[in-house]
Amino acid sequence: MGGVFQGQTNLARMPGEYNFWVDAPAARAVLRSGAPLRFVGLDVTLQVRLTR
Repeated sequence: MGGVFQGQTNLARMPGEYNFWVDAPAARAVLRSGAPLRFVGLDVTLQVRLTR
């Protein structure tokens, strides 16, 4: 879980989404892994259940 829409966070001192910010090497590894990724906005996660 991670990401920021339009570069906005709820903390002025944080340059990006919290999970990516605290473990940037892990985020980089996942994004560069070549694994199929699905990015879903938080608003969608409140409306739709992913079962797989």
